[in-house]
Amino acid sequence: MQFGRIHGIALIVLGVILIGLQFNLALASKNEPSEPAQRSAVTVQPHPHRFGPLAGIIGGVSLVAGIAVFATARRPDEPDIEHAVR
Repeated sequence: MQFGRIHGIALIVLGVILIGLQFNLALASKNEPSEPAQRSAVTVQPHPHRFGPLAGIIGGVSLVAGIAVFATARRPDEPDIEHAVR
């Protein structure tokens, strides 16, 4: 089984999903719908949710690690670099 390639692809997919989630959260917080100007009842304004960049950071690290694992993964039947035929 190709352990490195499968896990490398999984890390790449996880990184893309987390970066997409971070991008979506960043855009969603800016596009808040406007409320009607006239209201008869007094309402309490909720605190705006602030999302940190943690999902984007973990996604970027996961993406880079996945690319590194995928690029360095060898097939099991390939010889070591020291014993390779030149």
